[in-house]
Formats: sequence, C-alpha cells, structure tokens
Amino acid sequence: MAVLKPQEKQRVVTGSILSMLIIGVITFAILIIGLATRLNAEPGIQTAAIGPFTLFELYKVPSPAGGFNAGLSFRVGALYYSAFWLVIGSVFAWFRVYSHKTPK
Repeated sequence: MAVLKPQEKQRVVTGSILSMLIIGVITFAILIIGLATRLNAEPGIQTAAIGPFTLFELYKVPSPAGGFNAGLSFRVGALYYSAFWLVIGSVFAWFRVYSHKTPK
C-alpha cells in the first residue's frame, strides 16, 4: 500500500463525494420529473417518499381565475436524502483513499 500525497487524497475525496452527490441530485430530478408528468393530465397532489421519509410534494390545483396553480414543497426527508448520499460518498472516498495500491 502506498501513502497518497495530501493533494491526491483531497482530489480523491472531493471527486468521490461530488460524484455521489451528483448521482443523488440526478435521482432526485428524475423523481420530480416523473411526478410532474403524472400531474400533467389531472390536477392533484403527488408525494415523493422513500421509505418513511417524504422528500417533497408537487401540487397542481385549479385557479378560480382559470388555469392552474402549481408548486413544489420540500419536506425534512430531503435533508435525510442528501445526508444519505453524503455519507455514501464519504464511505466511498475513504475506501478509495485507503485501498490505493502503487504500481510495481
């Protein structure tokens, strides 16, 4: 096992954490788009939940003046979701830093 330079460790840790957070953001965006397409046809409220954690609510209600009012409300579960991906990224970074081998 080789000892990485501090700059290399920082690059590996930053890259690992950012990549996991980007995966989390992309998954979150797919959830929002998926629920928004359900609301496209009919008004109502759609809730995104993973397990016991409610991430957000999308709503579309008819407006008295005509048309619709729509919105997005984030819930506490969104913080837990972000923290989950941050922890996964940190574990992945730790594994990458401490399992690094030098070529012979």
